[in-house]
Amino acid sequence: MEVARHALGVCDEDLAVVARLLVSPRARRLGAGAALLDVAVAEADMLGRYPILDVDARLTAAVSLYEHRGWLRIGTVQLPLPEGRILCDHVYALPGGSGQ
Repeated sequence: MEVARHALGVCDEDLAVVARLLVSPRARRLGAGAALLDVAVAEADMLGRYPILDVDARLTAAVSLYEHRGWLRIGTVQLPLPEGRILCDHVYALPGGSGQ
């Protein structure tokens, strides 16, 4: 949230977070992920909010989908996990998306 607030110059209430986007492996590459993103963006538009999301940097297929759909990486965050591992997430926003 902090990365998005800073990059977009807005407060939390102006953001719409795509929290999880899950597509069955059997349904991948059939447009399901893009369709789900379109619904999330339409909802953010309706609410007048900026759509943002974060994704594990290791999920290259998801990263490719978001970037292909025009989402811009606005930052990367590292999240320490309880067992000592560190999760690296890319933060994305959709330029020109909502907030108007």
